[in-house]
Amino acid sequence: MPGKNAPGGWASLLAGIATVFMIAVMVKSGAPLKTSVTPAGILHLEFAYTADQVQHVLAAWPSGQNSFLINPARLNTWLDFAFILSYAILLYQLCLWIAFNYPKLYVIGKWMATSSLAAGALDVLENVGMLWSISGSISETNSIFTFTCAAMKWLIVIFVLVFILVGTIAILVKKRISRHRPS
Repeated sequence: MPGKNAPGGWASLLAGIATVFMIAVMVKSGAPLKTSVTPAGILHLEFAYTADQVQHVLAAWPSGQNSFLINPARLNTWLDFAFILSYAILLYQLCLWIAFNYPKLYVIGKWMATSSLAAGALDVLENVGMLWSISGSISETNSIFTFTCAAMKWLIVIFVLVFILVGTIAILVKKRISRHRPS
């Protein structure tokens, strides 16, 4: 129940800093993946739901195989594992913070916190599917698997972000009302 042991503090701060840092790293490492064919970069591979689409996306990207560069798609996907850890912890902490600071949202906040971790797990599975494709194991099954994990992850993340926005606004309004209430 709300009250003592409310989340926040160092774990949230470190997860927030790590998330912002990893966003910057991911933007930089993902830059070569933004082409005229794939203007949204790695998202095109996440949402390629057929083997033909996967091959089309991969063909549009620099491979790095004939140079000293590592394959940019592979590098970006491996870096994403650190991003997953940081954003999943951050979203989890923020949902718990709302749950503990706004009792009416306690149950849904705990559920959303757990959902944040589920999104992270789906992101890991999605990355495994993308790494298989990048390594040449392109199939309809893997394409559908990767797409399904990506779609479910993004759906959960969107719901969690909406919850965080609404919950934060509710807490701020509650604090403002209680500040202006006569004693």
